[in-house]
Amino acid sequence: MNEFTERLQRDHQFVARRIGDGLHPVAAWRERREISREELAERADLTPREVASIEDGLLVPDTSQRGRLAQALATDAEALIP
Repeated sequence: MNEFTERLQRDHQFVARRIGDGLHPVAAWRERREISREELAERADLTPREVASIEDGLLVPDTSQRGRLAQALATDAEALIP
């Protein structure tokens, strides 16, 4: 297994554990990438309030928002669906 594949596997294992702990997938990926809500919001062209609402399950991101979040978190948009 190469380094990229190993890192990807570790990322998915970490996120799966955090989702199992009750985190929303966006929050789990954000935690894995070690970025703040504010930084994620800036990278994904969202407001920090929108990111918080998504992570709290109060807002379901549309396809465009999910795509921007995925790009900002360096993962697939499908990985962000609870």
